[in-house]
Amino acid sequence: MTNNLSYGAIPREYDRAKAYLFFRERIEGLFQFKGARHGDDVVRSLLLASFNNGYVEGSAGLLDACGQTIRNHLRYQDPSRLLVANDRVIEEMRSLGALSKPLIVAIDWHDVMYYGDPNAEGVVGTQPKDGSHHAYRFATVSVLVKGERLTLAAVPMLDKRVLGYVVILLCRAFELGIKVKLLLLDRGFYSIELVRWLGSMRIRYVMQIPKHNRSIGAGEDRAYTARSLRRERRARQLSGS
Repeated sequence: MTNNLSYGAIPREYDRAKAYLFFRERIEGLFQFKGARHGDDVVRSLLLASFNNGYVEGSAGLLDACGQTIRNHLRYQDPSRLLVANDRVIEEMRSLGALSKPLIVAIDWHDVMYYGDPNAEGVVGTQPKDGSHHAYRFATVSVLVKGERLTLAAVPMLDKRVLGYVVILLCRAFELGIKVKLLLLDRGFYSIELVRWLGSMRIRYVMQIPKHNRSIGAGEDRAYTARSLRRERRARQLSGS
């Protein structure tokens, strides 16, 4: 029956009951609870958090489960098993024809605010938000398929060498057989180095330029500012001034 399954048959958000059963069947074997009586609560809480893009604590509470107990069970799981499962899901979608055509690919910057010890592993400083200026920072690469987003990979960002992280994520997407129709990048990834690299790779992209104090005038989208007199003269020629 699975062999005859098409991508369109995968349940969507409008049928959450079917979606729950569909994904539960595929992830139950990923965890090793060793007979723990709360194993079912872990699976249910994770699925609910995934569907709602929420957190384990709140999702567990909605199911009358203990968030701390859920986290304790998750602490002893092998993360590599989840990564393998993610690859299997992607491979299954490829076999169903969902990833065969060139796709819109998005690389996103995430700061998950952190309120504990600022010296904890993986925590970096960031712009103040919600009472904190520390966060877990990571980048993700996703594909947009029929209006839905599928995350392919994630990488922690411990510094601001954005080119390296973009290369890592795109290489991972290429390894999975993804063909890039258009690349979308968050504003935080803007750098001249990255722009040049994307141009050398002939990757079509859309990137938001960080906002500056001075507004951009008509025709300036074709010009750039540089300290070199020769480049400034070239910029004026391009802008027609």
